Amino acid sequence: MKMIWSVGEWNEDTHTCNDRSAIVDGNKLSDGIVNIVFDYMGLQTSAAVVVSNGEFTEQADELIGNCVERAGYWGQYIEGFHYNNEGQIEVIIGS
Repeated sequence: MKMIWSVGEWNEDTHTCNDRSAIVDGNKLSDGIVNIVFDYMGLQTSAAVVVSNGEFTEQADELIGNCVERAGYWGQYIEGFHYNNEGQIEVIIGS
């Protein structure tokens, strides 16, 4: 499943967001490979995505989408990221 970024300013022509900044709880992530987790109804899945030039790469859309789909969730909108109670980066999803 391909995710739709809903963080930042929307582009009405394509219904996608222009801001792919790698920001978690207000802090910008360093470039490199980052593990993203998703927890849904007690099932936690994960995806390793790349941060390049301070932004998540376009491939992150599909990798995070696969992670969310494996957990059985149907929402496709990435609304942000935060650190969960275990200190892992968790994607915030909206349907």
